[in-house]
Amino acid sequence: MHLYNHAHPTPKVYSFYSTKKLIGIGSYGVIELVQSIQTGQLYAMKKISKETKKINLKWEKDICKLLKNNPHPNIIKVYDIFETRKFVFIILEYIHNRSLREFLANKTELLTPFQIKKILIDIMQG
Repeated sequence: MHLYNHAHPTPKVYSFYSTKKLIGIGSYGVIELVQSIQTGQLYAMKKISKETKKINLKWEKDICKLLKNNPHPNIIKVYDIFETRKFVFIILEYIHNRSLREFLANKTELLTPFQIKKILIDIMQG
């Protein structure tokens, strides 16, 4: 795991990943689509400001470390964590248009009982 604890105008994360576009804005940070400079693989990068009081950063980092070391097929994978004085950068699995919210919002017909059961089982297993 890369932990970068010194102030630096270009955080070390940008030595490994290049930003492609902004893909989301949350209540305590942004999500950017990034690409590995070494492999070309796409990832989602959660960028969290340490100045926000809306989140417990220690808890967030601990959860990410746990997920990185114990991956689960029903939970987005965590690949890396970088840190500066002002931000925490979490490199996550990128799943294009695959959130449950997007899936349900784009449905034009009702889900079958089988589809509902499968979704609920996947959520409970996660």
